Amino acid sequence: MKKIFIILTVFITISCKAQIVDINTPSFEMQQGSYRKDINNELAPFLGTWEATWNNKKITLYLTKITHHYQIHPRLVYYYEDLVVGTYKVVDLTTGAILEDTTNITTIENIPIISSALARTKNMLCTLYMKRGVNAGDCAILSNVYLYRDLNNPNILTYKYFIDSYESKNCPYNNVDDIPVNIPKQQVTLHKI
Repeated sequence: MKKIFIILTVFITISCKAQIVDINTPSFEMQQGSYRKDINNELAPFLGTWEATWNNKKITLYLTKITHHYQIHPRLVYYYEDLVVGTYKVVDLTTGAILEDTTNITTIENIPIISSALARTKNMLCTLYMKRGVNAGDCAILSNVYLYRDLNNPNILTYKYFIDSYESKNCPYNNVDDIPVNIPKQQVTLHKI
């Protein structure tokens, strides 16, 4: 009887072990307690310190990977996943003034750039950029920042910014394009440093 109990316990433990799935698995396909893992190290080419200049400004973008981060899907399914997160510093090249510096943010809830998807071709990372308050008044912006790998040069990423939505509760701006954002709102080329 004791052996049967031990065998059943081992079987149940193995059966209940969380399923590990590839990083490209859509979030709506995730099962309770599963882990969307960067099994093949596909996020690695996006990691590091990147710089670009535009309109007499310079952005330094710091992209790192967080592993086994707890997520909950709107279907109330919880799972874990590997993510790319980013902080940045923007400097006015004319005056040397720091326009924005998010590099001291350490809690994931406040990190401004978080990956949301890796393209199946593995050459594009879709991230979400969130800005609340600070220089934007009471406006809240949710944008997509697409990072495209240059397959011929691993030290280059193409950056594209697209505004997805914004909250206008008490927002003093009538047009979303007028909301001050210090990161580039245009396509720029990031160079790995």
